Amino acid sequence: MKVLWICGLPDAIRQKAYDKVLSPTPTASWSWILGHLPPPNNIELHILCPVGGLYADRVDFDYMGAHWHCVRLKRFEICFLWYRFFLYIRPLVKSLKPDVIQGWGGETGYGRLATLISKNAIVSVQGLLAMLSHNLLTLKHAKERIDLRTRLTRLCERKAYRSAKLLLVESEASRCGLLEFYGERGQIVPHPLRDEFLTADLSVRQKLSKSPVKFVYVGSLIERKGAIDVVVAFAASSRKDTKLVMIGDGEAKSKIETIIQERGMKDRVVIKGVLPADKIVDEFKNVQFFILPSYGDTGPTALKEALACGLYPICYDNSGPRDLISRYGCGTLVKTADIGCLSVAIDKCISKIEDCVQDGLSAAPKVRNDLSRNNVWEQLFNIYKANICFS
Repeated sequence: MKVLWICGLPDAIRQKAYDKVLSPTPTASWSWILGHLPPPNNIELHILCPVGGLYADRVDFDYMGAHWHCVRLKRFEICFLWYRFFLYIRPLVKSLKPDVIQGWGGETGYGRLATLISKNAIVSVQGLLAMLSHNLLTLKHAKERIDLRTRLTRLCERKAYRSAKLLLVESEASRCGLLEFYGERGQIVPHPLRDEFLTADLSVRQKLSKSPVKFVYVGSLIERKGAIDVVVAFAASSRKDTKLVMIGDGEAKSKIETIIQERGMKDRVVIKGVLPADKIVDEFKNVQFFILPSYGDTGPTALKEALACGLYPICYDNSGPRDLISRYGCGTLVKTADIGCLSVAIDKCISKIEDCVQDGLSAAPKVRNDLSRNNVWEQLFNIYKANICFS
């Protein structure tokens, strides 16, 4: 079966897959795309990536069992102008003659592009902008300023979901959000995790209940992910002998650095920036607790990665985090936006660290099984068989 995916170019592919760096512009990790690779033998997978700053008009190569087709995205081209890009790539798609076309994400424009190519396209629901915005604004009691680009991005997302033949969601939270905020129904297929997280050595975690206490945050340093809340709650914790590692980057970094400076935590909090998967796994080895007080997530992938590596999570009680922590019986949920409760939870988890380490070790094999490449591809193949749909 020949399958065409339309998605962003994962940063690891941008840097390492070709004989030169494909573009000077960093891209997202798109870790769930990499988690699918290589595909099973019964799938011929082609991946089409619009790339800003691509060094040539088009670059084709094979990597990790997939056939990659990178096409240069014109400067200033944004999600709601995909129609020009569709006309440009139409000859390429016709020459491939895929049995199935799947676009990844509505807010990214890739889902909309897939629906322009085929009236029978499958679209993977990723962000759900309406749900995420509602959660943040309601819980933070804030007002939202919506500029023209934001309005058009949301329009693009809605149009992609309404035009798709089938919508795939990664979680129950995503399925419910899609129905509540968009009036559309989706079928759940989880995203697989990259091998680095599925094969991490769990035996080293047995000793962590007696080791110095460390927390790790992995995610964009932005308000919606709770990055500022993490630092404030950590500062208020009664345990001053603990350390926090923050992996990621974003617009809240300078504010976080100011809080660290003002509250005398320079020796306790380290910001490491964006790291590749193997480096994240290295950081996880000596950490007992994962903390991500997100205000809304369809995943989040970082939480799945932490669970697969045996870490014990502390998260706000909403959407995707609630789904995952409830499903695997590992973690602590805290009232969303309550930083005081988050700080108390940090202290409570430290006080029962032995139980938390064991809970993490018990949950990891279940997460690895559910989010393994083979398990997810089996579900996808059955869906594709029922939706041979290029037209």
